[in-house]
Parts: sequence; structure tokens; C-alpha cells
Amino acid sequence: MTLGLQDRIIRSVYDSMEYPTWVNIEISSTKSLNLRVWKNVFDPRFGYTTKYMLKTLAKSDYKWKHSVDLGTGTGILAMALRALNISERVDALEKNELAVENALWNTSGYNKKNQHIAKALRSIKIVEKVDDAWWNISDHNKEIKHIDGIRVFHADLFFPIGDFIPQATYDGGVFNHTYLPDSDAQEVWQPKGEEGGYTLIKRGLEESKKNFAPGAPLIMPYTQMVDDLHNPKIIAESLGMRVTEIDKYTDDKKNHFIYEIIPVE
Repeated sequence: MTLGLQDRIIRSVYDSMEYPTWVNIEISSTKSLNLRVWKNVFDPRFGYTTKYMLKTLAKSDYKWKHSVDLGTGTGILAMALRALNISERVDALEKNELAVENALWNTSGYNKKNQHIAKALRSIKIVEKVDDAWWNISDHNKEIKHIDGIRVFHADLFFPIGDFIPQATYDGGVFNHTYLPDSDAQEVWQPKGEEGGYTLIKRGLEESKKNFAPGAPLIMPYTQMVDDLHNPKIIAESLGMRVTEIDKYTDDKKNHFIYEIIPVE
């Protein structure tokens, strides 16, 4: 399935952008975060699901000890979970190595004593170095409390690629699968075909059964900009999981939903 003209517009706009770039993202009515976005890492400004996930999280009453952000990208949702005081600790997991390093860069200002982060920063071999801009991002966000406690891991969903991921039983999490068109950067932006959408979501839900505490919620979005094949509600229910629609947003594009999925009863 393809979105045709809309896909091409998104791709042309993205290709016209200059990266790396600074992005300011509002995470609540009173808080925003500055992020550095690198080329071929998903820019949260393009994400309808990112925007609506942030709205839902900002007004939620979730309180988690240890949560997970599957497919963290720039790290925006992991940072929001801490900035909104939803989760005490967050493991941010990401398959794309460039995005891993981008997320490490964005979160490093809040983890200067974290040996894992420091080690990873020293190994950065992509375009950027840790320079004065690193401190600038920390200065901008310094008044936001509870932003530390984020660990970034190179992983294919829950399966470790690089550093060892400690065994964890999460009491909450977010999984914001990117709904974007096929591109030359398919390793970065998963295609919407069956292998890129349905299969990845289904595998993430199945793996959550092994990594979530009983009753722990996994928050996932769905946009009607793509077809029901990739609807996590349908996929989760086919796996016998309990699903609750906790938010619905409507704009000039389509309807967008936020679901609470319970992988383990």
C-alpha cells in the first residue's frame, strides 16, 4: 500500500531540509525539549503519531518505575517520559545505528556520569562531534526536572545488537512505529509494506509478552493514513491481548488513535 502523492510530498520536504538541525518539540503546555536531528534519522516534526503520543502522555497519570521506548529514534519519547515524570528509568532501544548515536547525543547532557553513555559517545564515528552544541542543548533543558535515567541501547526491538541489555521486566512502555513511505533509507524509515509495518508491530507485541510485567501497559499509536493491516489494535487483539482506545485525534488528514495494550494479563 502506498500513499502516492502524500508520500512524495513528505519525501520532497524531507529531502529539502538541511541536517543536522535543531528542533524544538512541545511536550506539554508548559514544557518543550530541544533536539538535534541528524540526516536519515526520523525528524519528529514529520510525525503525526509522535505529536499525538506526546499529547496523550502529557495528560496521562501513568507512573512507572522502569519503562521502555521501542524504536526511540532521536530519543524524544524517552526524554518526554522522564521530563513529564512518568517513568523513573527508561531504556531506549533502537535498531538503526545512526539513530542510536543521535539519541545518545540528545540524552548525553543529562547522563554525564553514565559510563555507558560516555563510552558510546567516545565511539561516535558519524558526522557530528560532541562540541559546544552538546552543552547548549543541556542548558536549554536544564530547568526540566527528572530528565536523567535514560539508557540507550542498540537493539532490534528487544534483541541486543551491540551492548548487552540487562534482563528487565518493564512496568510500562511506548512503541511509536514510524509510518512513512519507502525511501532510499529503508534501514532508517521502515517501509509500510507488510514486512515493514505489520510484521514489525506483531513481533514487537509478541516480544513484549516476555519483557512486560502482568498488567503493564504498552502505549501505541495508529493513524488512518495507512490501512488496517498495520493497526496495532487489530494485531494485538489477534494475539489475545487486551486493547483500550485511550485517545482519538482528528485533523485535516485522517483520524489518529492512541491505544493502551496489555501484553501480559
